[in-house]
Amino acid sequence: MEKSKVIKTEQPAANMMERLPQEILLGILSRLPITSLVQSKLVCRAWRSLIQDPFLVSQHFSHI
Repeated sequence: MEKSKVIKTEQPAANMMERLPQEILLGILSRLPITSLVQSKLVCRAWRSLIQDPFLVSQHFSHI
């Protein structure tokens, strides 16, 4: 039997989010529906703190 090869990437997917500027992430999150934002708070602590940022709240209401 042949062993399957595992390809490792240099950056895990979780670290890719850290590489994006916070303004970009807030811009993306501000366009999501409220229900998606509430669910996204459960992904990780970093997302929860971003979603609870007062700037995101004001950005979100400016898109409505």
